[in-house]
Amino acid sequence: MNKSLGNNVLFVRNEDEALREMRFRAECDVQPVCALPDCKPIYYISEKGKMYVFRPYKGYYVLYELAPRMNNGRTPIYELQTTSSKRHTINIERLVYCTFVAGKYIDKLRIEFKDGNPMNFDVNNLQVKDLLNEDCARRMGGYTDEYAKFFKYVASYLAYFLGIADEDARDVAQDAFLDMLAHKQEQRARDFVSLWIYDAMQIGISLWKKKTRFQCIDFCEREPRRRDVPFGMDVLSILGETNMRKCFDLQIQGASMKEIAEETGIPFSAIGSHITRAKRKLRKYLLTDPEIARIYA
Repeated sequence: MNKSLGNNVLFVRNEDEALREMRFRAECDVQPVCALPDCKPIYYISEKGKMYVFRPYKGYYVLYELAPRMNNGRTPIYELQTTSSKRHTINIERLVYCTFVAGKYIDKLRIEFKDGNPMNFDVNNLQVKDLLNEDCARRMGGYTDEYAKFFKYVASYLAYFLGIADEDARDVAQDAFLDMLAHKQEQRARDFVSLWIYDAMQIGISLWKKKTRFQCIDFCEREPRRRDVPFGMDVLSILGETNMRKCFDLQIQGASMKEIAEETGIPFSAIGSHITRAKRKLRKYLLTDPEIARIYA
């Protein structure tokens, strides 16, 4: 079987047959996903967040389930291919809400979970996070220039100090901006950007605590006034989307050499060299940090 195909592969004759099978497997409704316009039209999602792929394959049609990616303590995401061979990573809850409620993809939607569990993607558990009110909208006009000028700066600051993905950092920065305008009554803050960053850091840390709580990961408190990178940092990102990252990532999760070969489709004889090169590259990268270099060099 082709390693590029997902789990429980099934060959089908047409879309109707594929939908019947997807709905049977999901035990709920399944629809073509509402995603960005340049995503390939091969993705289907259930009301509970299961993603399926239905596409042509060697003169037939193939159907299989798409596995989500765990995003270092944040909610899982799906990685969708585009028509230009690029990829979009999108949170599961956004895809479910856009598909079954909005009926179209809306990039700026902020979705929250009614029961507080960020792993419950059932469409009935999702709602739009509404922070706006009339007073908030009125005050927003006074901060239009600051928002346009400093948004990228605030998001970059959050991504670095919280160790989160750029997309998540932008979402937190936007939430913090609306939260300030909704709850701060002053017409003009003396140091708006500093307050914005402070609020965003609190929201980001609180969100991270909540999401990791449902994955049974103990929250590691950070010492005050230190710039330690929290648990959520994706250290392996320096390796890129390469075979050495796949092999090393699986090894640190406890997989054996044989299991890594079966999971990735990489020859067993090449696994060791991929892991060795990954360790060498990571060591070289981490030693650029003066504190780490002082201890371990």
